[in-house]
Parts: sequence; C-alpha cells; structure tokens
Amino acid sequence: MSRDKGHWEGVANPNEYYGFIYLIRNNVSGQQYIGRKFYHMYKKRKPVKESNWKTYTGSCKPLNEDIKELGKSKFSFIILTNYKTRGGVVSGEVQFQNDNDVLIKFLPDGNRAFYNGQTGSVKFIPKESLSRLQRDRISKRKIV
Repeated sequence: MSRDKGHWEGVANPNEYYGFIYLIRNNVSGQQYIGRKFYHMYKKRKPVKESNWKTYTGSCKPLNEDIKELGKSKFSFIILTNYKTRGGVVSGEVQFQNDNDVLIKFLPDGNRAFYNGQTGSVKFIPKESLSRLQRDRISKRKIV
C-alpha cells in the first residue's frame, strides 16, 4: 500500500490496482467532481512509469480554476474505490457519475452540484431529466 498518497484521502495502492475513482469536493461552494485516474502510464498493456496521480487535481478546467483561485486547502480529494482493471476503472467512473446525477443535480443556491460536464461520451447537460423515482419505475419495466 502506498504511504505517500499526495493530497488524497482513502486507500491508495498502485502496486495492486490499475486505478481509482475519486471525488473532489469544493469545501467552500459544495460543488463536487467525480473522475477517474490510473496509477501508471502504460505502453502495450504494461506499466512503464507511475502517473502523476499523487498531485492530480482532475481534468476539469472550471474545477482547476477554482483550485487555483481558492487554494488546494479548500478542497477535499477522496479516493472512493480502486479497480484492478482498466475496464473496471472506466465503467466504474460512469456508474458513479450516473448514480450521483452529476449532469442534472443542483445545490440549494441553484448552482450545479457537480463540475462534471459529461459522463462517458455524453457531452451535454440535458435541459430536462427524470426524477430518481421515475427512473426506478422505468428500470423495473421489462423491455422485450
């Protein structure tokens, strides 16, 4: 297990896992970001060197602008879970983002709850959405 985790809270183990899903929380505004990071850089499916995971702050421009403006100390960097395969990391990210409604959830002040501007290959924020209850009802219907 890695003792030097940089700014990350949670379990980090680059020797055993391919990568992780993370949550970055702006402790001032309450906005959050869910993303993924691989522990190593790969070439022909073999790790060639460790990635910048210890200092990584996400790929989201508005998030990084807020980190620069407010300072890293105003943010929490949390490893949610680790995965042993690339496919696990990629699909896990989408699952966490969908489960948390990152494109459609709002804070009480009316601002978006998540910095995320996409999930997987969906690169738009919908103008309308179904409630969690409506989605649960639809998922219980059998589609032939």
